[in-house]
Amino acid sequence: MVKSFIISERIRAKIEVKNVKFEYKESFKFFISHFDVKDEKSKSKALILWSAFSYLDRSGFKYYEHDLKCKFRTMLEPKIQAKFIKALPRSMKWISESLHGEVINERVS
Repeated sequence: MVKSFIISERIRAKIEVKNVKFEYKESFKFFISHFDVKDEKSKSKALILWSAFSYLDRSGFKYYEHDLKCKFRTMLEPKIQAKFIKALPRSMKWISESLHGEVINERVS
């Protein structure tokens, strides 16, 4: 089993273990620098969701759309949802488009 980590800084490391993978994502660095939430629990949940959205991308989202929208609504409070959407880099604005209607409907009801 390979342990995989997303990192926000480029690194060089000499690792003797061969089952570790580091993946640098500039969009991750952008997100964490713009996601201004102090609560560590909320931040952790948001990072898990970000990772899922990043892994799936727009084409894969449609297969899990209902489940991801439900998770987004239940895992994050409305204020955190808004900060999540606002912190996304331009390359991930499709998430806002995909979730936007669902989030607004949830807040109204």
